[in-house]
Amino acid sequence: MAKRTLDLELFGQRFSVSTDTEEKRVREIVGFVNQRLEAIRDGSRRVHTDQIALLAALNIAEELFDERDEHDAVRRGIRERAHNLLHRIDVAAQAVDAGDREAANS
Repeated sequence: MAKRTLDLELFGQRFSVSTDTEEKRVREIVGFVNQRLEAIRDGSRRVHTDQIALLAALNIAEELFDERDEHDAVRRGIRERAHNLLHRIDVAAQAVDAGDREAANS
């Protein structure tokens, strides 16, 4: 996808970004960040804009780390379940092979 320039507004400030991400996705992300910034602003007393931005960044980073931890835990669980299933398949295959050898020797 080709890069294009998008005009955006984030927390009352206008700026342009060059991106190859779909415009709808970029606007969704900007909306998400704006909501976070506004929530912090509305829940704080006399906090400067730069402090609001830093707090929002910390909150979003914490959420990202939590999601990564959850994702890693799910991957470990899937890997463990796959390993257990493969082990059971191996055991079953060995039992079938042993039964075939017994039948052949009879």
